[in-house]
Amino acid sequence: MPSISWISRIVADAEFSGLHGCSAIGGYGALVSVNFSVKNWDMDKPAPQVELADAPIKTISGNGNRLVGFAVPETVIPFTPGPYAQSIGTLYQLVLSNAAIEELERIRNGGDIALTLGLRGVITYAGEAQRIHDDVTCRINQSEWLKFLDVCGYGPTLLFEIPLPLAAAVPVTNAQKELSRARQHLLQGHYQEVVAACRLVLESLTEQLQEGEELEAAKKLRGEGRNAMTTLQRELMIRQAAINYAHVAHHPNGSTDPLFDRSNAVMLLGIAASLVANGLRRSGPV
Repeated sequence: MPSISWISRIVADAEFSGLHGCSAIGGYGALVSVNFSVKNWDMDKPAPQVELADAPIKTISGNGNRLVGFAVPETVIPFTPGPYAQSIGTLYQLVLSNAAIEELERIRNGGDIALTLGLRGVITYAGEAQRIHDDVTCRINQSEWLKFLDVCGYGPTLLFEIPLPLAAAVPVTNAQKELSRARQHLLQGHYQEVVAACRLVLESLTEQLQEGEELEAAKKLRGEGRNAMTTLQRELMIRQAAINYAHVAHHPNGSTDPLFDRSNAVMLLGIAASLVANGLRRSGPV
């Protein structure tokens, strides 16, 4: 177990105890909770003083450990050893960029994720000092990670910062429900289901906006008459192309292609979210 020690005597063991989300400007706030099991210290001897420094957070994956960022401890001096053992929790605060979250999602690939928190700082005792240098392994299961993403705000804005139109102030339509379901499938690593849900998103959108006849008119112009197509008709053809792309997710037996992967799912969800957002903006309040 990682620990803070003075020479060979352990002052406190350190253990990861949880990950929490919080709101942040320009990114996603992460609070990494570390529990220190502080050992008792003889009262007839001066107690060592522990001062924490910023902690490097790194990934643990087959491609090697990569730096995510530096987490700041909420307090520099988390505890002071005394005559009795004690358990002290400390939070490390980190703001993750959208690019960092996306890369962690790629590494996680719908499952659990493991990170390391570098325990860094200085311990002083009787006028002497030595460095604190150990690593705390943070193993985060899928459900805890998904809760963190939800609390820190990852999802209402997703993929190239396209807003998912899921505001509570307006009635939620079938297209919006399917879009939310597609997002959940993506977070859970169910990429085939993401693509299938995106087809339902776009079909529901066409029905909701009553654009079926306009779509059929656009199909008739896509050959030699494509120069006469309106902007709306061109948008509808993009929508139809996305529906065609997703068709095999509902009927996989007729295709020799492999199942959709995360890259395919992210691409189609981005297209679907953009088409829904644009369609609802064009139609006004739902």
